[in-house]
Amino acid sequence: MSIRLATAETLVVATVLVVCASARADDATNRVEPAPPMSRLTDNLYFNGSAGWEKPPGEDSTGFGSIGANWGIPLTPPEDVAVGLQLGGNVTFRDDDPEGNVTFGGFGRNFRIFNDQQGAIAALFDYRRTAFHNDVWDFRPIIGTTVSPQDGLGLEGVAPLNTDRGQQAIGEFTGFWTRDWFDPFATELGLGYQFSGVDEGLLRARLAYGLTPQWDVGVGGDLNTDGDYAMGVVVSYHFGYTGRHAFLHNIGGSGAQLYTPFPDASFPELLHRTR
Repeated sequence: MSIRLATAETLVVATVLVVCASARADDATNRVEPAPPMSRLTDNLYFNGSAGWEKPPGEDSTGFGSIGANWGIPLTPPEDVAVGLQLGGNVTFRDDDPEGNVTFGGFGRNFRIFNDQQGAIAALFDYRRTAFHNDVWDFRPIIGTTVSPQDGLGLEGVAPLNTDRGQQAIGEFTGFWTRDWFDPFATELGLGYQFSGVDEGLLRARLAYGLTPQWDVGVGGDLNTDGDYAMGVVVSYHFGYTGRHAFLHNIGGSGAQLYTPFPDASFPELLHRTR
């Protein structure tokens, strides 16, 4: 009798164990993995703050400080050509009234050209509400290619779209070279020419250093051959861990890096003139 009871108890325990194991297996099969702590959509969202000194053509020199954001929004997977949208803006505080800037448009990276080098293009529009309450627009195309894993070359143009009470964007054509010297340190040098009544050569320089995977600091600015200038320092926080500096013209990259936004109007640049 005791043997039969022990056998029955064993069968019951075994059945319970099998049912529990089956339930746990089904739960593991149907379990939804938690979302990664960083969303792809915000991997290339940057918050920027800058301060410096500038003397745009036709104006007196003035100190400034600005705060804003710049965002690269992915539209396609990064395995092939990476296409994205860009949206950025900032408010700049000067001796005069504040200025507002907005940049928007689209870009693409990872075009395979020149013996498998990476190409990049962008078509951006910049809007500035100047300190004199004028509305100034320009169109800014960018094209570039990598020439090595660390180096990129490119061309950037600026075409003014309107004139508002004597103020307009400065038309210019600039060639640039970017280089990643080592992991957190990168530079950009540019040479160009300014049109739109300025008619001067332009020198551009940028230096960027990654303090942490999310915090960057940069210095640099623009200087033309007539002595007009815009220079300063920028601090940037970004939500991804791409190690990219959004105030440089990044051309190549891989993965989420391909959606880094191009520079907007938040870094010191000679963007407009006053007649």
